Amino acid sequence: MQAVNLGRVIDDIRRNRNMTVEMLCEGIISPSAYSRFVSGKTFLASDSFMKLVFRLHMTFAMFLQDHLDFFRIKHHYAMLNNAKGYDNLALVQQLIGDYQARYTAAQKKSKTNEAWQVHDERFLMVATALAKQLSESPDRQKYLEEYQEHMLQCKSLSDNDFFGVKLLLPYMTLKDAEAVVKKPLKQLTDLKEPGLAENLYYVCGILYIKHLAAGQPKKADRYYKMLDEIFLDSLDLGWKLSRKLYQTIHLYFTGEEDRAVDQINKLSVFFSDLNLSHQSRFIAQTCRELNIPHQELEASK
Repeated sequence: MQAVNLGRVIDDIRRNRNMTVEMLCEGIISPSAYSRFVSGKTFLASDSFMKLVFRLHMTFAMFLQDHLDFFRIKHHYAMLNNAKGYDNLALVQQLIGDYQARYTAAQKKSKTNEAWQVHDERFLMVATALAKQLSESPDRQKYLEEYQEHMLQCKSLSDNDFFGVKLLLPYMTLKDAEAVVKKPLKQLTDLKEPGLAENLYYVCGILYIKHLAAGQPKKADRYYKMLDEIFLDSLDLGWKLSRKLYQTIHLYFTGEEDRAVDQINKLSVFFSDLNLSHQSRFIAQTCRELNIPHQELEASK
């Protein structure tokens, strides 16, 4: 079982509070020590840790609640991601039912709905919009627009928020997609920061593909440069393979077409051999969008 990274939880709360690293750390620890804590490279003394918690205007009990909710919802977003990859509408609907029941229980339990938080509401919104897309419901655009309008009001996004954006961004027009990420991307100052929201990488990847498909290479190049600069965990195979795909696509559009096609086909076979058919399908779909020749595997059709 992977150890819990409390630094990531602290940093997620910091982002949700719209607080800079400098504001949080002043007089407690250095920003560089904080960065190492968030990345899981070092631990903090208990007194320094509690000072950070208090600086976030929280009691330790409140932090524990946020800590549990953070990982609960992160797990549920991962379940949505898996359901989307395999067109598992039933799993999405099950999660929607669970959150609707959670909301009903919270209403009965507390007049202030302390057991039902903004992140719960946002997750339910994402899951519902995704279910409408997967089922090709006639009113799917309405739910997508409601989500977009909600996200336009957000000043900053947590990693879980970026996860939700990642799930729904492919269904948006390029104009709407850009509008949703405009504010959060404007706030980025250091793409090498280890505590950066990991799903930001995949959001930038989707926008890179969207701009290429729209015939806007200069704007696509902006996102490719971000993909190349964003800090990646060297032990994360998913990130490594995603980066390999984007590098290969870039290779295709910068003149080395034959080499790029060969590498894309090898990636498809690799995923197919691992029984990761949804990844092979994603590669095939991306190649079709970008008019890149590719080997059509049975699992990707």
